[in-house]
Amino acid sequence: MRLVLTNEYAWLLLLVNGLAIVLYIGATKKNRQRAMKFGNYETLQKVAGKNFLKSSNIVLLTRIGALTLLIIGLSSPALVEEVQAPDTDVVFAIDSSSSMLTDDIEPTRLEASKQMTSEFISQMEGDSEVGVVSFAGDISRDVDMTSDYESASLQVNTVDVGEIAGSALGDAVHTSTSMLLETNRSGTVIVITGSESSAGTPVNESIRFAQTHNTTVHTVGIGDESEVRTEYEIIGGENATRAVYPNINENELRRVAEQTGGEFSTVNNGTELREEIMELEEREVETSVSIYFIYATLILLLLEWVLGSTRYSILP
Repeated sequence: MRLVLTNEYAWLLLLVNGLAIVLYIGATKKNRQRAMKFGNYETLQKVAGKNFLKSSNIVLLTRIGALTLLIIGLSSPALVEEVQAPDTDVVFAIDSSSSMLTDDIEPTRLEASKQMTSEFISQMEGDSEVGVVSFAGDISRDVDMTSDYESASLQVNTVDVGEIAGSALGDAVHTSTSMLLETNRSGTVIVITGSESSAGTPVNESIRFAQTHNTTVHTVGIGDESEVRTEYEIIGGENATRAVYPNINENELRRVAEQTGGEFSTVNNGTELREEIMELEEREVETSVSIYFIYATLILLLLEWVLGSTRYSILP
């Protein structure tokens, strides 16, 4: 969270405060001369102390503070906070193929993807709808389009590894886009995958489908490139397709993102994954705080009036 001035009047702030200081110093000197001319200056010093004129500086500081707060208030100050509040509906497409079982990103790629997706959804605000699909050799609609973020966040945890080997990236994009059409609004698809497309609808066909329906697709390739391993997984009691880590097709994922107006990125650890997902649909929300600076100005002006009626006023 940070404070910004939507209408900056820095030049006015310097001008007005500078003028106030010059006028105040001039008035102080004038009153001091009058005090010395018409009164016993040495006696005043003994009675009021050596700083009896300097004490009036408190009034000056109060006036400067009031002017400063007033000008900041006129500059339309606003508190800016970054929240998960996308302007459009969102569908997460999570790769649930065997390649997502590896633990190069703890606890596994799949679990890390689910955790970050759940966290993203739980922090969403506004009236946008969210949905979740998972894909291996086939597609599963795990969370239908909803604005119940709490429920959707919990349902993400039910995503499990697919029973059919493969990675149907094209089907994932097509299905996600179709889900967005149910809300009659354009939207965004966020694909998280750790494997290369090897089944289902051709990716090029899905790209055209997304383009036709004004759907933006962001793609995130997940996997630690420092660890290259080859192994088999057992899914549904049978051997799955051999998985080589990392085995994403960066060119394909980049093409899907770029041709639909999205962003492509790769992540090698949980921290990078969290940052990428959170930043994709992060939006700044401004809250005006002008009125509070105006109130503070009035308080200081009242304080200056009170001080001007006491020993802090400039002596005549």
